[in-house]
Amino acid sequence: MGGRCYSSPAVREPQTLKRRNVGARTFARDKSRIRFVILAILVAVCSVSGGSYSPTMPTLLVLRPVLVLGIGAMIALPGEWDWRGLHAPTILLGIFAATMAIQLIPLPPAWWAAMPGHERYAGIVALAPSAWRPISLVPDLTINSLLALLPTLAVLVAFAGMRNRDRWNTAWIVLGLCIANVVVGLVQVAGGNGPTAIALRDDNGVVTGLLANRNHGAVLLGATLPLVALLTHRITAGPYIRWLVLGAAAAVILLLILLSGSRQGLVLGGLALVAAAAIFVERGTSRKTYGITILMGVLATALIIGVAVAGGRALSIMRLEQLSVGHEFRAQSFPVLLRMTRDFLPFGIGYGAFDPVFRGYEPDALLVSTYFNRAHNDLLETILSGGLPALVPLVGLLLWLSLRFRAGLRDGTCVLQTAGLAKVAGVIVAMLLLASLSDYPLRTGIMSMVFALAGCWLATSPRYDGAITRVRARRSSREDVR
Repeated sequence: MGGRCYSSPAVREPQTLKRRNVGARTFARDKSRIRFVILAILVAVCSVSGGSYSPTMPTLLVLRPVLVLGIGAMIALPGEWDWRGLHAPTILLGIFAATMAIQLIPLPPAWWAAMPGHERYAGIVALAPSAWRPISLVPDLTINSLLALLPTLAVLVAFAGMRNRDRWNTAWIVLGLCIANVVVGLVQVAGGNGPTAIALRDDNGVVTGLLANRNHGAVLLGATLPLVALLTHRITAGPYIRWLVLGAAAAVILLLILLSGSRQGLVLGGLALVAAAAIFVERGTSRKTYGITILMGVLATALIIGVAVAGGRALSIMRLEQLSVGHEFRAQSFPVLLRMTRDFLPFGIGYGAFDPVFRGYEPDALLVSTYFNRAHNDLLETILSGGLPALVPLVGLLLWLSLRFRAGLRDGTCVLQTAGLAKVAGVIVAMLLLASLSDYPLRTGIMSMVFALAGCWLATSPRYDGAITRVRARRSSREDVR
């Protein structure tokens, strides 16, 4: 045969299988990375659009088509899907969307008129007595609320199609968003209303960051701290460098929160700082060291607040001193909200319909120059909007988050001994839920994506294997020296 040597199939087969396995892994890695990039682009587009879900915002004409294209692109990409851990949030999102879609089904006139609370609109119905109407009193706003679920859906689709390492790296996306929020806040402080101010909506000239509401911007500022602590712990080796970075970040962020005038942000920012400091305290640390750490953090925080108060710029402290529950508009409107909720149970007024319905209930004593477009209590507004059916996804979400957070606290295999990405996610989720008791941060595109990402971190508990390897290598080297 001309001296040619032929390899047997038995010899060629292992090499062929090896090449195929390497090719399959490379293919999966590339598709995972593409979905990661698409998700980063969607977060960036959502951040520059201001994050508002108001149907009057022109940016929605760009944001929502981009979200639909991004979700479609991620679904169209070939490759494996991993829904482990993501089934519960996906099902809850589907149930939530179903409660909205049901409110859009037209009902016969007699059925519609017999529903609780609808007798108030008998005069309007008489203009077209034979028309079928949906449960929602304002169907176009309910459709807007349904489309507002697109950012959360984008995060779930991206996570299901990403590898573990890319899931972990989404923390950098959120940190980049938080840093952009800080930079915009600094520009607002430096520029005010002058030529250096950039074209972003703000709350009466105060620091709001990327968002239009100072409370929302301040909560996002506070969420920066535990992320800075976690990621600094990963990329640095020396404890002094870590504390220096966290201290510098805390000084800037706390000053911006004080300048924002957000009382809610001041409280939640303090809790976030405590959680961030706890990340650096390793298990087994002596009580003396732990006490010194807490004392230094308290003194540093007091120093920052003292400087701001002395300079007359601590707007959050001033508004906290002026707080009077009896004269707080949210407290005054609470009985009206309860009456609305009672009148429309068990079906609700329809998602997104709060503003026009509240105007019909608002007494003359509550007429002010400010715009009360939300109930400023997401738990109550969700029940008011969706009725008793809304309790199913709401209670299910709270129960699932509590179980996942409890599991994360018990997990001792994270990158850090005291806090991994899942634990930081628990801090962020807790901050947003607490903020939702007196405001509506999750009704903005930016914060809903941050909440969805934190929920996915809790669901999948992604770990960065490289960081684990380096930690183990440092420990082993220390043991060898001993």
